Amino acid sequence: MKWFLRMLGLACLLGVAVCCSDSNSDTSALEEEVVIDGTVYSAHYVQTYVEVERLSVIPTGDHVTVHCTGAKFDGSVLGASFGDNGYNDRIAVNSTKAISNRFMSVDLVCDSDFDGHHKAGTSLSDVAYLAGVSPYAYIRSAYTETYDWKKVPDLFEANSIELNFRRGYFPVCKRLSEVGVDDLILLDPVFCLFLESPSTSMRACQMTLILTDDKGKKISTAFDWPAGK
Repeated sequence: MKWFLRMLGLACLLGVAVCCSDSNSDTSALEEEVVIDGTVYSAHYVQTYVEVERLSVIPTGDHVTVHCTGAKFDGSVLGASFGDNGYNDRIAVNSTKAISNRFMSVDLVCDSDFDGHHKAGTSLSDVAYLAGVSPYAYIRSAYTETYDWKKVPDLFEANSIELNFRRGYFPVCKRLSEVGVDDLILLDPVFCLFLESPSTSMRACQMTLILTDDKGKKISTAFDWPAGK
């Protein structure tokens, strides 16, 4: 009887070991197939496109931050129109955004005399800068060229510009008068504006930011530029 009980116990132990082994094998296979790290496999680098309808401006230290909002589209919808359909790699969900509008120019005007050279209503494009990021050069290079963000542009550092400095993005930092069409393609929907050597005695004034697309449509917003900024 004791011999029978011993053999029965041994059989039970062997059965449990086999079950555990099978369970571990299945779990291991599942873990190899499912990557739980917040990324997805994508044919497109840009995950979300924003068709700009509205602009909002927030003062941030020595500059102002512009937020572009509007209808959103998945990268699979508009990727092909920007040549962004061969990324074929893993990427964090919703980590990359870009403006889908084909903007031709960006301008800034003041409602009052800005200085002796800029009267009320005249463009400040020769003294105002745009600082932003865009993946356009990365996509155009077939995802081979990247910018070394260890070398942040001097104007970014001097004006405390903090944006989405991720691999695949290139800096865009130019006077508004020098900003070209290519600079505005796939621009991140959050960018900054700052003035060249702003005077600390500058009084608060109302500015108007104007973005013009390839069809002549203008999207604008008026905002107060703080004194001394």
